[in-house]
Amino acid sequence: MINRAFIYPSVLFVVSGILSLALFFIRFFSYAYVGTYFYIPFTVVLLGFALSAAVVTLFEERIRKNDDVYLGVSLVGAILSTGIVYFLIRNAGFSFADNPEYITILKVIILYALMIVPFLLASFFVVLSFQLERHQLANIAIFKYLGGALGAGGFVVLLSVIPFNFLIYVPITALSLAALLIISKEKKYKLILLCIVVVSLIIPIFDVQVNFNKNKDIRQNTGSCQAEGRKGESLDGYLNIKLDCQGKLRVGISTKFSGVLPDFRDIYVDGNKVSQYVKGADRTFLNFSPSSVVYGLRPQAQTLVLNSGGGLDVLSGIHYEAKRIDAVEKNGQIIDILKENYSQYTAGIYHHRNVILYRSEIRSFVNSVQKRKYDLVKVNVPFQENSSFKEQPYFDVTKEALDDYFGLLNPQGIIVLDLPLQIPPRQELRLTVTIKKFLDERGFLEAKNLIIFKTPDTFIAIIAKGDFSEAQLGQAKAKIAELDYRLVYPGPGTGGEYERYIGAIMKNDKSVFGDYGYSLRPITDQQPFLSYGLKLSKMFSMDRIPVDESGNLILIISLILGAILTIGILFVPLSKRKDFSRKIHVKKVMIYFGGLGAGYIFIQ
Repeated sequence: MINRAFIYPSVLFVVSGILSLALFFIRFFSYAYVGTYFYIPFTVVLLGFALSAAVVTLFEERIRKNDDVYLGVSLVGAILSTGIVYFLIRNAGFSFADNPEYITILKVIILYALMIVPFLLASFFVVLSFQLERHQLANIAIFKYLGGALGAGGFVVLLSVIPFNFLIYVPITALSLAALLIISKEKKYKLILLCIVVVSLIIPIFDVQVNFNKNKDIRQNTGSCQAEGRKGESLDGYLNIKLDCQGKLRVGISTKFSGVLPDFRDIYVDGNKVSQYVKGADRTFLNFSPSSVVYGLRPQAQTLVLNSGGGLDVLSGIHYEAKRIDAVEKNGQIIDILKENYSQYTAGIYHHRNVILYRSEIRSFVNSVQKRKYDLVKVNVPFQENSSFKEQPYFDVTKEALDDYFGLLNPQGIIVLDLPLQIPPRQELRLTVTIKKFLDERGFLEAKNLIIFKTPDTFIAIIAKGDFSEAQLGQAKAKIAELDYRLVYPGPGTGGEYERYIGAIMKNDKSVFGDYGYSLRPITDQQPFLSYGLKLSKMFSMDRIPVDESGNLILIISLILGAILTIGILFVPLSKRKDFSRKIHVKKVMIYFGGLGAGYIFIQ
């Protein structure tokens, strides 16, 4: 059955298939907004090789008598399982958000179990091929070079040309080519192989959309909510627009508002809600939003909106008659869809005569317009939903970024920062620590130029170029009270959790916040991470760990378990070493694993 002259080039194709399958999983999880899952392909490849090495060692006598059969079965199984596992994972509807920790860990284990199967079978073929006795092989130097060239060339094409939706065909094709090389001329084996290849190539066609994240495919996850808008992948991410199923508009609407909220849409990029935009005709709700406090302090302001997103702050500026609004947004898809596709829906806010829209990175834009001055600089922190397994830097809210924004202010100008509330408070406190450090370095030791308040769903901080006057402070307090918001600073520092911790931060009272269960270090350009502040030393004393703090824990635990299992299983061949095992071509094994490791270094 086996044509041994083609064993080595077959191994090269199988290795190419393994690498491409791993790359597919990396891209698959990345697009599904599980960006830190790079470790999964790495550990499952190691586990696959470790398990296959252990199986070959434990059952070496039986395998030695029927090595042709085991080679053929492992290769055929690898082809079938690649397509089947791909199909199962794409249609399983895995979602890590809003699950108890044990459910999330269970899902990770299921992912491991599913993904190891094709790697195990393909690796079994490679490991067994390396154990064949050298004298059984013909002089096949030309085939080795040809196979290596084809494999390397195919992998380069894979990295640069093949679209994501078709990437899964590469490992199937590589395995099929390997099988074609080693299967003999007997027609029955060719027919069997042909049927398997056809089935494996057809399986991925059944579903061409990624459904791993609950918001990735809006059509299957909105239920009665309407999916609409432009969807597509670009360097800015995979964008979707849909109605909000829960009817929640996150702009800090006061509980005093008794009217009807306007129609609105959510913007998702890579399955994560990043912004919202509203139907621009009815703006009554803006009188019950934090903008009424902000523009009460600086009416008809020259305004700069950073991370403008769906344009809610642009709409607020228009409503409160800002003299000029410069809006900066780095995601070109959002800009295009709101300026062109939904201009009428939003009442043409990005075509308004007082609005100028810039597509740029925030810090780059700010550094390029330092001679321009504004009365109001509004900084939006993107939504943090569905971010349990993704940590990204936020250079827009670091201490150095505040320095840059401060330089753009007129003498009476203000900076406004807002971000969604968290329970328990974490990012809000880290932002407060950052603001405190910034003010101390600027000489505002008593922080008389700072106002902090919270709405039902947002945290707002207002930083002035100079100290607020008593009249301004009184006006802001009156408006905050009128809208039934909670003034957090300046205040007595007593009452709820926010008041107590923020009051202690502003007084630098570490006896109160020093033992807090989450990191309260300032956000700087050297440490620009806003998420994942859980202190491992405190987690055992907590009643529960928030889902969005558990991502790193699950990754670390999974990686440790994978490493322990791999080391344990790899020890089996050493403990059971016999004559047959000593015939392994050590150099070839070392070259292969070294190349695999180097490949992952470049991929990651």
